[in-house]
Order: sequence, then C-alpha cells, then structure tokens
Amino acid sequence: MASIVTLLITSAALAQDSIPTAFRDGTYFSFAGGASNLSLYGTTLKSDGEYGSNAAEEAANVRSSGPQYSLSVGYEFAKSATIIHGVEASVSKFDGEHINYDLRVNGSISASVAYDQGPLLSLRSKFGVVRGETMFFGTLGPALLKEKQTRTQYVQVLNDTTSTTPSFAETDTKIRYGAAMSVGVRQAIAHDWSMSLELQHFLLAPTTYHFDDARGGVLTGQNGGYNASQGRQAESTFENTVLLIGLTRKF
Repeated sequence: MASIVTLLITSAALAQDSIPTAFRDGTYFSFAGGASNLSLYGTTLKSDGEYGSNAAEEAANVRSSGPQYSLSVGYEFAKSATIIHGVEASVSKFDGEHINYDLRVNGSISASVAYDQGPLLSLRSKFGVVRGETMFFGTLGPALLKEKQTRTQYVQVLNDTTSTTPSFAETDTKIRYGAAMSVGVRQAIAHDWSMSLELQHFLLAPTTYHFDDARGGVLTGQNGGYNASQGRQAESTFENTVLLIGLTRKF
C-alpha cells in the first residue's frame, strides 16, 4: 500500500515538473488591453407599453469602438500534464459614455439619451490544453454591468419649429446581467510569466429603463406634443466584443 501511495505522489510530482512553470498550480494576476466593439440595440415604447411614432424613433442604436483594459485574478490547477482547469474573476474598463440622438424630420432634436456605463465584472470558469510552452483555453461565466441612462427632453425655441433647446432631464440606473465568454492562447515567456491573446465576448440581457415624464414631441403650441407626457419604456440589449493582449504572472 505504501508503495502505491509513493508511486502516485511521484507520478503527480513528475506531471507537475513536465508543466511549464507559467501553467502550474497556483494563483495568477493578469493585465490586458485591447480594442472593443460595443453595441446597444432595442425598442422604445410609451410608458403604457404601447407603440408610439416618437417613442419608436428613440430605440437604442449605439455602436462604439475604443480601448478596453482588463485586470484579472484567478487560480489554475493542472489535472494532468496537458489539461488545466481554473476560475477567473475580471474587471474591465472601457469607454462607456455615449449619446444617442433622436433626430426629427425637420432636423431639430426632440430628445437625447446618454449612456454612462461602469466597469464590466465577470466570474468565469476556465478550461485549457497545454502543448509544450503554449496553452489554448476557453472561459465561460456570468457577467454584470452598472449602467445609468440620462434622457434629455428638448423643447421648441419660441416659434422656430426647426430649433430646440434642452428642457429637462430624467435618469434611470440599472444593473445589467448576462454572460461572458472567451477563447485565447497563452505563451510561456519566462519563469512564472506568460503572454496571452484573447477574444472576449459579453452579452447582457435586455434591460428596460423608465422615463415617466418624456414628452411626445418638441412643439409648445396648443396641439404640440411637448405638452403631452407620454413616458418611455426604453429596452436595450448590451453586447461587447474585445480583442485583448495580456501579461500574466503566476505565483
């Protein structure tokens, strides 16, 4: 029995020795940067849930590209000389300030929606395959994001139907929930150090933001839409894809 235990311990030690130090059991920290491609899309209805021409024109349609940075901490353990399992928590910062304008037919603005988006947080499980000094991996897990939307209502300037000015603003803040996934490759470059190339994708479920005082238009006349409070149910889905280059330190 003692010989069997000794053999198992020896086999495990040999397996660990055959794994590059950058991929052995242990905690790691990673910092990565790259370019992201953000998209928001959805449908906007009146506050009672009915379709309205003005409301429909405000449907979220935001696309933005910019830098993104990610800080991660995780733990990896070697199931064998070629198989790695692990778990990773990440916080990603990106350009999260965008404005979506609703332009009326005559060129004047009736409303604008500004998006203030906090860091993306995710907790993902990891599966990796080691080939020599290289690891190919994939991750999957839940993600969340805090987002504040500010809708500014515009009003007609005196009797000029082609000119508007801001009247008032409403805000609504929600937590978006969804999933994060990635595929990537990591290359050992020195003792405990490795570099990675990773493609991450975040998909957060449709979330509805409410603006109860939203007006039906910009005109102030007797029949003008500005005097009619319609409200808004602004639903949108969040999607973000980013290609990251990173540096990892194993402890």
